Amino acid sequence: PEEICNLPAIGFVEGMACGCVFFGLDDPMYRDIGMIPGEHYVVYDGSLDGLMEAVSYYQINSEELENIAENGHRFVIEKLSANKIYSDLIAHLNLMINAKNN
Repeated sequence: PEEICNLPAIGFVEGMACGCVFFGLDDPMYRDIGMIPGEHYVVYDGSLDGLMEAVSYYQINSEELENIAENGHRFVIEKLSANKIYSDLIAHLNLMINAKNN
């Protein structure tokens, strides 16, 4: 799911917004935006074997998987919507402007 340049794949948020579980690396690119591994998404080591192990585990532990899907969905809706990102950007820019003027 990650891009070759070590950024999140463009569609990962869309899947989570639709209620799907995201499988990704335990990497700062996700933690830096507030996602918590095991709470908002399923982590694996980036290998095919690691992905298969994670899928196998969650086939057996479907209730845990449903909780992660719910948490991920809620996170995306609350923290990564267009309106939220826009308002956060404006607030950050205003802080920078105020800091420069003082």
